[in-house]
Amino acid sequence: MARIELRDCTVRIKDGLGAHPDVYPCVAVGNKTLTPGKTAVEAGDTGCKVSSVSIPPAAGGNTEKIPIGTRFTIDGETDAAAVHVVTGRTQSGAGTNAKQSVSLDATVPGAPTGGNFTLTWGGKTTANIAFDASTTDVKAALVAMDDGYTTDDWAVTGVAGAWVVEFKGALGAAPRALLVGDGAGLTGGAGLVNTVTVATTVAGAVAASSAVTTAITFSPALGAGSYSTDADITFLPQQLEVKIGEGNITYTEHNEYNYLLDRDNLDTVKEGKEVPMDVKWDSVYEHITTGTSENISPMDALKGIGAAAEWVSYASDPCEPYAVAIEVEHVPPCGTSQGETTLFPDFRSEQREVNFKDATISVTGKCNVTEPIVTRVS
Repeated sequence: MARIELRDCTVRIKDGLGAHPDVYPCVAVGNKTLTPGKTAVEAGDTGCKVSSVSIPPAAGGNTEKIPIGTRFTIDGETDAAAVHVVTGRTQSGAGTNAKQSVSLDATVPGAPTGGNFTLTWGGKTTANIAFDASTTDVKAALVAMDDGYTTDDWAVTGVAGAWVVEFKGALGAAPRALLVGDGAGLTGGAGLVNTVTVATTVAGAVAASSAVTTAITFSPALGAGSYSTDADITFLPQQLEVKIGEGNITYTEHNEYNYLLDRDNLDTVKEGKEVPMDVKWDSVYEHITTGTSENISPMDALKGIGAAAEWVSYASDPCEPYAVAIEVEHVPPCGTSQGETTLFPDFRSEQREVNFKDATISVTGKCNVTEPIVTRVS
């Protein structure tokens, strides 16, 4: 290992957004103001509005909101290295009511002209519903099911033969199983197969414990490229870059072994318990940047408070205490040695000391891993 001076390094404190791609894949759907294929930003293309950002539930069923300042890339952009920054967001945590269409198939030689049908949901079945029932009559049949739900829990819109059932009230803000229709009692033209078709028109969604991001604005505007309607966007970690003047970062790896004896003589060795890696950071820093406008201090980032209150924990388990990653990028001042990046993942600071007189910070803690991730560049 070559000698590394921290003054030749950039130290980054990074959160966990994007660190676990199976948790945070997102799909942007909507109006991208820069027309695909343009080679330059034209008048009016000062930003990009994404009408919907859908984030799958994270581990444990939680759903993350997108913090201001989040960086991301988007598939289809000609400049694959282009990075955009979220400058604004629209949030909603109210949840969505499920809606289902109920239609009587109008197959040749015609739609049903008489008879009735039934709907079943939650193991309960309605009384017969006339083929040309009004929305009021369909709702009354649903309410009359002996399932414990009342008139406030159902809504029916549409027209006879093409109704839309909304699950609301106590049934609202959640995904709902499909109603099951039975059209055996319908009558109509010769040869008509009378069926009742039910389909989801709006998938219900549970109200989030914290607001869910439904739209974002960002800069710079999208560059030239070919964008699909559902263009995958990849969120990158939020980060704080610290340029070091003087200082050092040290880490200690531990291995625990059990030495077993045979008749009081050394015999064999077995692996003992895994021990987390110790990390210590002492430095005087020259300047701090985030790449965006947030006023974040290293202490904010390490503790997830203040301007870093919305940082996403690096831990894959949201029930674990808040964690970050520390990345040290060494760029040698000459070409005689290799560049090197050392990542200390899943780091939790256990002691933090600030010395105003000496303008130093000292941070000690542990990573929930046994060794760092080192990448060398020739």
